[in-house]
Amino acid sequence: MKPSVAFILGFSIFILALIIYAYILMSILHSNNSSNINRIRAVVEIGNIDYNVFYADNNSSREIGLMNYTNFSLDGIVGEYFSFNNYSELCFWMKNTPEPLYQIWIADNRSIFIYNATPYSLRVVCHYGNAVLEIYKNLNIEIEKNETIKIVKID
Repeated sequence: MKPSVAFILGFSIFILALIIYAYILMSILHSNNSSNINRIRAVVEIGNIDYNVFYADNNSSREIGLMNYTNFSLDGIVGEYFSFNNYSELCFWMKNTPEPLYQIWIADNRSIFIYNATPYSLRVVCHYGNAVLEIYKNLNIEIEKNETIKIVKID
């Protein structure tokens, strides 16, 4: 009788561990996919090439940014364009952002400052402008200071 009780207890612990593992996995998948639900998409032109990005023009969409976002190769989104109403000092960091990005400060549709951002970095980088483009670094895009960067379409 004792071996069967031990077996049942061990099996119950195993099942509980599987349930916990599945819950954690689903939470991770939800956090990766929840960042693009109901998000505005746009097309940004860099030079003469168009790129699909998320578009953030209010505080709630700006706060989400690309945190926990890992679906670059799956849905064609290569970054996020953060639009602001006024020229001001705009500060960004990479907390909870798992992918390497270029952060590009923009004024009057021209790149004015380019930062090579490190995943998960808590370093806050600030510069003046009226927009910031975060774009996936692994695209091997060559962006230079004073490059034309503009939104050509917002969905």
